[in-house]
Amino acid sequence: MILSAAIFGAVFMFGQERQKLTPEQREAKKAEMVQKAKERQQAHLEKMTTELNLSKKQVEQIKALQEKNNAEREANRAKMEEMRKQRQQEMQAKRDAHDAEMKKILSPEQYDKWQKQRLENMQKQRDAWKNKAMRKGGKQGGMKSQNTPQ
Repeated sequence: MILSAAIFGAVFMFGQERQKLTPEQREAKKAEMVQKAKERQQAHLEKMTTELNLSKKQVEQIKALQEKNNAEREANRAKMEEMRKQRQQEMQAKRDAHDAEMKKILSPEQYDKWQKQRLENMQKQRDAWKNKAMRKGGKQGGMKSQNTPQ
């Protein structure tokens, strides 16, 4: 239980800290995380070497396999990011087309009122999402301290 509380606290603090970082600080943090991952991977390989009594050839083969998997993971990450951007562009194009059609159908007054209602609804959804994230202790907020008056 204490361990899970510590993990939650670390994750929560990291989420809070991330919001305040500059792009340069985020990049440095990312590089640090990559370095730590490499160190963990190396430590794991050393442990396997002693526990399984691996030969030098086996160690080299495992290193090559790890490097191959790391490269594939990075390639997939970049590919997924590109797909996400493309999907966002497609959705924006559909929204723009829908908006243009609505403008043709509605009178200028109706269109303005519809736009206003749509923006209000979008803001309500954003607020609801933020509130949900805060209740869950997510990125957009956090849980209130039990010692803090509510």
